[in-house]
Amino acid sequence: MDKTLFVSRIAQTMTVIAFATYEDSGGFTSDDHQLVLALRERGVEVEPVVWDDPHIDWRRFPLVVIRSVWDYHLKANRFREWVSTFLEHPGQLWNPPAAVLGNVNKGYLLDLAAAGHSVVPTTYVVAGSGLKLKEIMESHGWTQAVIKPAVSAGAMGAWKCSLAEADEDQSRFAQSGWDCDLLVQEYLDEILQGEWSFVFLAGEFSHAVLKEPPDCDFRIQNVTAKITAMDPSDHMVNEAKQILTGTHGPLLYARVDAVEREGRLVLMELEINEPYLFLSYSTEAPVRFAEKIIAMVERTG
Repeated sequence: MDKTLFVSRIAQTMTVIAFATYEDSGGFTSDDHQLVLALRERGVEVEPVVWDDPHIDWRRFPLVVIRSVWDYHLKANRFREWVSTFLEHPGQLWNPPAAVLGNVNKGYLLDLAAAGHSVVPTTYVVAGSGLKLKEIMESHGWTQAVIKPAVSAGAMGAWKCSLAEADEDQSRFAQSGWDCDLLVQEYLDEILQGEWSFVFLAGEFSHAVLKEPPDCDFRIQNVTAKITAMDPSDHMVNEAKQILTGTHGPLLYARVDAVEREGRLVLMELEINEPYLFLSYSTEAPVRFAEKIIAMVERTG
């Protein structure tokens, strides 16, 4: 058979799905290249599509996978509106719209804590509430705290305060919370030993890494952290998996970020919206993820 004709026939039979990205992503991220290759090898073509492009007809995709919508926090209301358009089309957007909408605001941490999960101690501060940073810290007995916007990504807007400096930092605190809700969280020294990221695909544990912050910083970002592939104990994996029970139904992917404190995991964030999944740190992960996505495609088809 003529090779050109053969390739043409393959292209005609390929399913095309969308990876939701953002305007400055440049297409697929470094985390997704091997995943896209694995999907293409299995007959699924992938198109990177900017999530807030007004010209996109999302109905032409049987599956839309949120992958790198990394500017969503800058357009939070618009992002919520976009996600909500999929509510009437169950099974098209993954993760599911209800789960994503519940994850946009980090106040979900309080819900998980109320459900009995071990979560970094957190106080939620409504915008313009006029609360005093020092009073919050004193009421919990915290000597150090981290302040961050309730809707944020990549440690944007996060800063650290000590009880001794709380009065001096009150103006900064008030300014930070003038027009957005804030989280005030106990600073955990364990973060300096590294933050674990446990990656789950369709509810099954896939792989884990340990992210160590750079010197003189408490913030852990992929571009600056030292990242090491790890083989966690079954106990740690089980603890991480239990946290997923507090979400809205089945998930295609999830990343549980936690520190280890006195032999237990303490949740820092549950990433089910647009997390970097460290696929390059596991040789099996891209294929494993591709197979989970294909199962979703077959289910919707």
